[in-house]
Amino acid sequence: MKTQRILGLFIGVIILLTTVAVFATGDSWVVIKGKDNVCKVVKTQEKIANTIAGPFTGKEQAEQALAKACPKSAIEKLREKAAEGIEKAKAEAEKLKEKAAPGFEKAKGEAEKLKEKAEEGIDKAREMIKDRLPQK
Repeated sequence: MKTQRILGLFIGVIILLTTVAVFATGDSWVVIKGKDNVCKVVKTQEKIANTIAGPFTGKEQAEQALAKACPKSAIEKLREKAAEGIEKAKAEAEKLKEKAAPGFEKAKGEAEKLKEKAEEGIDKAREMIKDRLPQK
């Protein structure tokens, strides 16, 4: 009987220690390589098959390992260069727009003058047609 109590107490202590150990370890951070060879930092309690580095106790440590383990790929570099090119093109377009604005305003004014002259010509043509038509 005494042996059974000691054995039960021993099993209870082992279960208690196991539970405490599981909760004490908590979450860990690992660096994994996902789809399209993209590396990222994830929080996990389990082992992951495609782990590159880790486990780490803090996210900061995992991010440092990410920078070392997965330097930027050629595609990411091309994307950055493309984004820089787009920004440069936008800046150039803005400069050209500023240069073209005075010319555009001048062309608008000239178009207005031509429109007025065309309307005057149309009015004169109507008057001439009225003069030439036989009156009833």
